Amino acid sequence: MNSIESLFWHRVENLEKAIKLAKDVEFKALWRDKLRELMKKIPRRLVN
Repeated sequence: MNSIESLFWHRVENLEKAIKLAKDVEFKALWRDKLRELMKKIPRRLVN
């Protein structure tokens, strides 16, 4: 895995943690939306 892919997955992990740890429903929704948008940009070579 190259550094760009590593950074991508690190960001995914951080957003997942933020969703789990957020106490406020609005923040959970915000982080979930950001994760959804990020997953639309998944590196092509990782998609089957």
